[in-house]
Amino acid sequence: MTASASQAQIEAATAYEAQFVSALFRPWAPMVADLARIKAGDRVLDIACGTGVLAREAAARTGAKESCSWP
Repeated sequence: MTASASQAQIEAATAYEAQFVSALFRPWAPMVADLARIKAGDRVLDIACGTGVLAREAAARTGAKESCSWP
């Protein structure tokens, strides 16, 4: 893959996050986290579940200080 192709992919992902995630997916993250009853101290496993907006919501609720934690 060329540097320009990599840069194009980064720009596309950035635009997707800015345009679509904010408008379409971010509003659902707190509702889904509420339904899952995610709270401080919980451990949540996200395996390739999309844009990461729900994982970021879960991390904020659990008090996670790192993005990946192994026992």
